[in-house]
Amino acid sequence: PNADEVNHALWVNFFSEPGPKANVLCELLCSLIQDPFFTDIRTDKQLGYIVLSQADRFGLVARLGLLVQSSVKTPDLLLEAVDDFLGRFRSMLVSMPREKLSSYKIALVERIVKTDERLDEESNRWWQEIALFQYSWRRRDEEARFVTSIDKDALLAYFDRFIGQGSGERRRLVAAVFAQGNSAAMARMNSQSEARGAIVVSDPQKYCSELPKWPLVDRSPSDSL
Repeated sequence: PNADEVNHALWVNFFSEPGPKANVLCELLCSLIQDPFFTDIRTDKQLGYIVLSQADRFGLVARLGLLVQSSVKTPDLLLEAVDDFLGRFRSMLVSMPREKLSSYKIALVERIVKTDERLDEESNRWWQEIALFQYSWRRRDEEARFVTSIDKDALLAYFDRFIGQGSGERRRLVAAVFAQGNSAAMARMNSQSEARGAIVVSDPQKYCSELPKWPLVDRSPSDSL
C-alpha cells in the first residue's frame, strides 16, 4: 500500500442474466445513466474526480458498472451517494419523454452495427463467440433488432428486477478501496453491509473458487447460420 495515496475508490457492479436481450437492456440503461450520474456525483456534489459508468458482458452475463474515485469521501459515503442517485434516477426514467428515449435507442443501434475499423476488433469479436461456445455470428443484427423493440416499461422492469433496492433478484458486487488511515470507515462499511444481509468478502480468490458456476450454454457453430 502507498501511504501517500489519498484517493478512495468505489466500483459498484450489477449483474443480470445471460442473453442478448439482457445485454441490450443493460447497454441502453447505461447510456441513459451516464450523463446524469456524472453530473450528480462529479459536477453537483463534487464527490470524485473520476466518475464513470459502463455496460459490458462478464462471460455471458450482462453487467452495469458505476465507478467513483474520490479524495474527499470514503467508499461507504460514496455508496450512499450512488444509492441515492439510483433511487432518483428511476423517477427520471419514468418521466422521460418517448422522443428522448428513441434518440438513445437510435444511437445504441448505430453503435452496435458500426463496422469494425481494425482487424483486431473484428477478430476479438469472433473469438469471443468461440471462447464462450455461443457462435452467434449474427449477434449484432439480433441485438439491434432487440433495441428497436425496447420500450420504457421494459427498461423499468429491468431496472426494478436487477438494480432497484429490495428486489430479490438483484445481484450487486461492491468493490471498495480505502486510502491508508481509514480503518474506522472500512469497519463501518463492513458492519453496515452485514447488517443489510450482504456478504463481506475478505479473500476474493477463495470466495470465487467456492461459488457455483453458470451452466455452460453450448451451441453448435451452425445454430445461428
